[in-house]
Amino acid sequence: GLDFTIETPSGAYRRGVGRDGTSWSTIVPANYGYVRRAKPGADGEALDFYIGSAPDAQTVWVIDQLDPDTGVFDEHKGFIAFESLPAVIATYRSAFSDGRADERLGAVHRVSIDGLKAWVRGDDTVSPLGTLVGKRRPYVNGRANGRANGHFNGDARA
Repeated sequence: GLDFTIETPSGAYRRGVGRDGTSWSTIVPANYGYVRRAKPGADGEALDFYIGSAPDAQTVWVIDQLDPDTGVFDEHKGFIAFESLPAVIATYRSAFSDGRADERLGAVHRVSIDGLKAWVRGDDTVSPLGTLVGKRRPYVNGRANGRANGHFNGDARA
């Protein structure tokens, strides 16, 4: 019941320019695209999704991605057709060429297919999905930081 557009197929390069003007490129670890005809996400664009190779998987995963410099919620990254959370985390980590994937990794949410449909058609696709508690960032901009940033991702090791 949802349509996805694949912008970058698995194994292809994805390129861009960061806020600081630095060019980046990375090899996409899974098909990457967005949900068509859904409300825009937190970044004002379509909701981003990685599409795995397990079409019968009944669980969708959504990461509340953080800005790696500030620790503030940035946007969602969705994962559909993945067999497990470790597969999602491994894919997410390998999608970044700057080595800062773990700094971006906020809360990870397990969502049903029906829950995904309701969310992308609902009223709020711009706020973080989950209860935001716990995860601490030990350093922000090179300085010690003892405050929680509002996210908990548990033990998300792949």
